[in-house]
Parts: sequence; C-alpha cells; structure tokens
Amino acid sequence: MTIKSYDIVIVGAGPAGLLAGLTLGHAGFNVAICGKLPKLAKESLDTRTAALFNDSIVMLDNLGIWSDLNNYCARIDAIRIVDDMKHLLRGPEMVFNANLLGLQALGWNVPNSKLVEHLSIANSNLDCCQLVLGTNVVSTKVENEEVIVKDSTGSTLRAKLLIAADGQHSIVRETTGLKAHKISYMQSALTTIFQHSRPHYNISSEFHRPGGPLTVVPLPGNKSSLVWVDTIGAIRKALLLNDDAFVAQLEKQLHGVLGGIKNLEVRHQFSLATLTANKLISNRTALIGEAGHAFPPIGAQGLNLSFRDVAILTEVLTHAGESGLDIGASGTLQQYQDHRAFDIRLRVWGIDALNRSLTSTWPGLHIIRSGLSYFVESVPSLKRMLMRAGFSGTTRVPELMRKL
Repeated sequence: MTIKSYDIVIVGAGPAGLLAGLTLGHAGFNVAICGKLPKLAKESLDTRTAALFNDSIVMLDNLGIWSDLNNYCARIDAIRIVDDMKHLLRGPEMVFNANLLGLQALGWNVPNSKLVEHLSIANSNLDCCQLVLGTNVVSTKVENEEVIVKDSTGSTLRAKLLIAADGQHSIVRETTGLKAHKISYMQSALTTIFQHSRPHYNISSEFHRPGGPLTVVPLPGNKSSLVWVDTIGAIRKALLLNDDAFVAQLEKQLHGVLGGIKNLEVRHQFSLATLTANKLISNRTALIGEAGHAFPPIGAQGLNLSFRDVAILTEVLTHAGESGLDIGASGTLQQYQDHRAFDIRLRVWGIDALNRSLTSTWPGLHIIRSGLSYFVESVPSLKRMLMRAGFSGTTRVPELMRKL
C-alpha cells in the first residue's frame, strides 16, 4: 500500500475534474486527479458536444489549450428558437445574435471527446498535477485536518482539500453526507452528428416541441451536432429506426433548415434529470460540476456552469493560499458556496421551468409562453438583458474568465 500527500485531491476525470486540475496546477497547488478517463472518440464514438460561451472560451485560452482545440470547433454567431408546439397561437421565431451584445460570437461548439483529450494532455504536462487514472475511490474521511482518500488499488491519498467532480452519482457526495434533490424526467436525449446540404451559417437552431427541444448546433463545415429531447418512448423508437428512416424523420423535424442529411454518425441515448445539491461544501470537501448540479441539455448551461464552478473555486483557493490560510477550512470553502449557490439554483430552476412548460398539456401555459415571446421580441433592451443573463453568470466574472 502506498501513501501520497497532495494539497488537493480531485475525484473525477471528466471535463470538470480535468479542468480543475489544470487551473489549480497552474495556480501552484500540488494536485492529484483520481478517476477513470473517458474513452477517446475513436474508441467510444462519443457524439456529444458542448456549446461553450465566451467566458468559458476565454478560460481555455488563458490556460493555453484553446489555440489547438478550436480546430475541431465551430463558432456560434446566433441562436434561433422556433416554436414548433403545433398550437393555435404560435410564438414568433426568436433569433439571439451576438451583435446584439456587441460580440463577434456567442460561443463555440466543442466536441466533448476533444475537450477531454486536450485537457488530459495539458494536465499530464504539469509537474504539479498527478493523474491517478483508472481507479475508483472506495472511501473518504477527514482526520487531523486532512482528507484521507482510499482508491480501488489500495493506495491512500492525503490532502488538505477534496474536490468532487465525479458526476451525478457522486460517491464523494454520498460518503461526505451531502444531500441532493433529484427529479427524473420521463424524457431521454438522443445525440448524434451528421452532414447536411445547406450551410448552417454558424446558427444554432432550437425547435421547441411538445416532447422537448430538438437542437442542432454548428460544427466545422456543413456539419452539425444533434440533441433531441423527447419522451422515452419516442427516443426509443427513433433509435430503432435504420439510418435512412431516421434521416427522413429528422429532415421532417428540421423543416428543411439544413437541407438534405447524410453521413449520420452513431446515435446515443441519455436519460434526463435535474439534480441540485443542498450544499456545495462539507468538511474539507467541495462539489463542482454535475456532482453539485445537473439538468436537461436545454440552453447550453450545463458545462458552462461547471467552468464557472472551477473558475470561482480556483480564485477562492488561490487567494487563501496567498494569504497563508488553510485552503480546506470551512471559512475558505464558505466563500465558494456563497459565490455559486444562487447562480446554480436560479439556472436549474429556469431550465426545469422551461422544460416543464414545453411538456405541459395545459393550453393556457402555451398562450402565456407565446405572449412572452412576442413581448421579448418587441423590447430590444429586454432581449439584451435576457441574453446577458443567459450567456454570463449572475455574479461577477471570475479572474480566470477575463482576458489576460
């Protein structure tokens, strides 16, 4: 049995955990990342992508990995929302252009597998970041102002702080006694990537439908990623279709926006739920990413929220370390809790409310939604305010998300 000591142990080697390892390593902390690295695209054919907003892209650029990663990504200049609810009173088509906020782009669509690949390579190049990959955490406990983590190989890791980045089913969250409120939806999400005959013009299109939103997001060239949210039964049927039948159905759902579809990649299905941890901190423990919050893929909030978690936590820990304070002390971690709790709860509530409004069978709710859409379109200042709230945090911009 080996025993190793670090400043910080991160459990979870997905995007949030790898990002935290990189930011904290750059800040000078001795970090270990413990977990199983997601398989690369060629092994798992992962067709998931993440629409990262400008603040998240600035963070990647500040960390030195965006210049290579952006070769696989596509710019998002606008988001189009189409009311496809089939109700008598149909809302207007809404387009949120980057130029409304004086921006060149709203963000970029980033393949998950490439993001993980570049983050892991960057971590492996840091002397102060140790990748303890291929292992599972079996227990954690706090003893003598240290966190003691034991993994599945029998090794013991000691640190002043434990960061949980191990997803919705977080072992760390459970072993530290932190509770989470979870709502499972009778919906699934289908993801894939395809080519199309018409250009996407760097516009992401979101069709609001009775079963949930169907969203296509630009990729380089005449290529887009799909996130189709619908009832579990509808997604199951869509998965069983052969490629030709699925393409015909998808073309119908997209109303010809992208023209003819071809070269469909592997389709994947994911269950949907909303999860909110009651607290993001415990004794020498902090939750980031889906260990602390998760919700359906609507409005591109998920991974951007995880980036903000990492940026704020790194800022708090860096200031504490520079001041000679204990990075795992309750007073230090409370600052992270105070910065993140309201923003997370507001966004989880908003996404849950939007999703429920799409699947509700009450006609009055759809009339209200359509009326609000017309109102927002008629008041440009309100539209810009909603855009700022959606594409930036409800709190100040963290240091890591400011251009150097």
